[in-house]
Amino acid sequence: MFNMLTPFGIPEISIITALSVAVIILITLNIVFIVRASRKKKAGQGEPVIVYVPVPASAGEPQPEVEEQPVEETASAEQLVIKTTDITPEEEEILSRLKLDRSFTAKLVQTEEETKELYAELKRELLSYAGVHSRMSWRRETYSKSREALARFGVRGKTLCLYLALQPEEFTDSKYKAEDASNHSSYTDTPLMYRIKNPLRMRYAKELIGILMSGRGLEKGEYAGEDPLEGLEYRNTPTLIEEGLIRVPAGMELPVFTEPAQESQPEVEEQPVEEIASAEQLVINTTDITPEEEEILSRLKLDRSFAAKLVQTEEETKELYAELKRELLSYAGVHSRMSWRRET
Repeated sequence: MFNMLTPFGIPEISIITALSVAVIILITLNIVFIVRASRKKKAGQGEPVIVYVPVPASAGEPQPEVEEQPVEETASAEQLVIKTTDITPEEEEILSRLKLDRSFTAKLVQTEEETKELYAELKRELLSYAGVHSRMSWRRETYSKSREALARFGVRGKTLCLYLALQPEEFTDSKYKAEDASNHSSYTDTPLMYRIKNPLRMRYAKELIGILMSGRGLEKGEYAGEDPLEGLEYRNTPTLIEEGLIRVPAGMELPVFTEPAQESQPEVEEQPVEEIASAEQLVINTTDITPEEEEILSRLKLDRSFAAKLVQTEEETKELYAELKRELLSYAGVHSRMSWRRET
């Protein structure tokens, strides 16, 4: 072939060189295409971009029609549309992960009901001592007498913590399992930290309070203040931001706060209730329901009060409860108080 081209004045060496260069170029282009395809494939394996709420295009800029994709169960905070009056648990969960500046009050409002009960019981205990008063600040609540700080409440993570003006080393290897918080400048005068996780620790906390107050010569009386739980009813994060109990750090972009448009729902033909239906399909009569319907309701994770549990328990258990309640209240000065979770 090369000999055929030689009469045209093309040297054989030049032809070989040109072919070699062409082969090299083809190999290089092939490698580039392979690398690009590999990068696109890797990028496609990352977390999908979730379009939770479409962002409107700027005026005058035509946008191609995009097929609507199903909304993922959890969206990023930037894509979330939040309603100030009613947000879903998924939306509230996203907000809880934002690094917002939450006050001590806000943390109490959004903590579990059991933790609120423990806090209220200890607050009543502290304020039952003569001359002790409380002051609420952004980070904590302080209890003092004559300007001497005696105790503080704070929240670390999701745990309620009590700080007392006691020396932690005096309780080393004791049943209290207290911690030393003296390395924090805010607690140098209340260095003993005790985590309040359950009713047993609440009872131990009362013992520590008694040790503290007896060392100061303070007498215990009756608590005569307002209900400590007043104003601590649960509110969502947007509401607490509006109330000024949660601050948004400078420079942080919050999701858009808006009410979603109400979409008209198509009429659904009413279906007859089966003899045993799922909870979502069950038609409940408030005055008369069947045993099968009650059985389905009993399996739902409803927030049942202590009183409700008593009402629906067996008659024998009610009799045992009544007998013990009469026994407790037969002692002088003993009184009872019913809360949502328990009776004290």
